[in-house]
Formats: sequence, C-alpha cells, structure tokens
Amino acid sequence: MDDKLIVSIIVSIVALICWILTLASHLKNTQMDAIERIVWTIVLCSLNIVGVFFYWWLVSTDSDTTFGVKSDEELKEYFNSKHQPNTEKTNNL
Repeated sequence: MDDKLIVSIIVSIVALICWILTLASHLKNTQMDAIERIVWTIVLCSLNIVGVFFYWWLVSTDSDTTFGVKSDEELKEYFNSKHQPNTEKTNNL
C-alpha cells in the first residue's frame, strides 16, 4: 500500500473516534436545554471534525465533566443525596 493511503486511513480513524466521543459527550451533557442540544447535534453531524473543534472550544470549557464523568464533588453530592436515611414515618394501614 501507498504510505499516503495508510496515513489517510489512520487520520480518518482518529477523526471518527474523536467525533464519536464528542457526540457521546454531547448527548450525556445535562446542562443544555432541548434547543441547544438539537442545534449542537445538527452542528456535529453536518460539520463533522470542524464541529468537534467548535464544540470543545465553545461548550466544553463551560462543563465540569469530561465524556460524562462526574467530578469528585458531584459524585459525593449525588451519593449523599441518594443514600440519606429515610426519616419519614410511614403509615401502616
């Protein structure tokens, strides 16, 4: 095979992986409302790798998460709120 072809294939695979990870991160981002999510989905799907650069440049800096992974503080808050003992008394009929 030609060396240029091999390099092109590798670059294409890396770009595809970056695009898939960005799309997954975008879909897991709960900080966006419905309109923003639709607009960014259209941007990512139509502009491909250019959309990826725009997304990480404009949106990722506002988010505290990377690929849907919560920070330590968010995890502590989540588990503390979910695992509080139930102090309400239930009425047994």
